[in-house]
Amino acid sequence: MTSTGPPVDAPVILVAEDEPPVRDMVALVLRTAGYRTVLCADGEEAIAALTREAQIDLALLDLRMPRLDGVHVIAAIRHHPLWHDIRVVVMSAYSDDLQARAVLEAGADRFLPKPFTVADLTAAISTELDAARRSPST
Repeated sequence: MTSTGPPVDAPVILVAEDEPPVRDMVALVLRTAGYRTVLCADGEEAIAALTREAQIDLALLDLRMPRLDGVHVIAAIRHHPLWHDIRVVVMSAYSDDLQARAVLEAGADRFLPKPFTVADLTAAISTELDAARRSPST
């Protein structure tokens, strides 16, 4: 039997996106690029996944989701002693400069405006994971 998924030591990307087609597309792109994924339909599921999963290397969050939005998930990540070093990329169709600045001020590491290309997505993830490897844990 051969495995077709990413290796067990591949980085784990948490994807919180309330639109199933977007979530599925992002998951396919990330898995094809060699990452493992944890998929969530909203911010509350993202917090539950962070609590449940032993390893999350990066959180890719939609900004506007039901129940708990991306800014609230960022705050939870940044204030939790076990999660505060997780890299956070926020994606949003609301992509003006004011929105991007607000997301970065909330603690995101990168803002990724929708629509984005496969190359944009994989470059953002790769860059943030590289930055995480270079920065010492506190």
